[in-house]
Amino acid sequence: MASTRPGHLRLQSSFTPDEARSLLAEVRGDRLEALHSVALTMGLRQGEARGLQWKDVDFESGDIRITKQLQRIHGSPRLVEPKAVILTMTRSLAAVSAIA
Repeated sequence: MASTRPGHLRLQSSFTPDEARSLLAEVRGDRLEALHSVALTMGLRQGEARGLQWKDVDFESGDIRITKQLQRIHGSPRLVEPKAVILTMTRSLAAVSAIA
């Protein structure tokens, strides 16, 4: 959600399926293609996607746990707790494998 003025929130629109496919086609071959694919298909914020570590990925169950996000604090990158109300989220990798 984005703030339009103090005390008021508006919902941000999501990509349409065609827009998502177009974005993924545009980043194909980029060194950060996997990051963009996971973030887009799982609805992650930039910091959440950048804060992922291999220990957060469970290939056996097909889940990713969002436990940290990468933020720049006083000019230095830091891993911090995610902004989400639920500090630890689990998302299924099924959506990512469906587009791969």
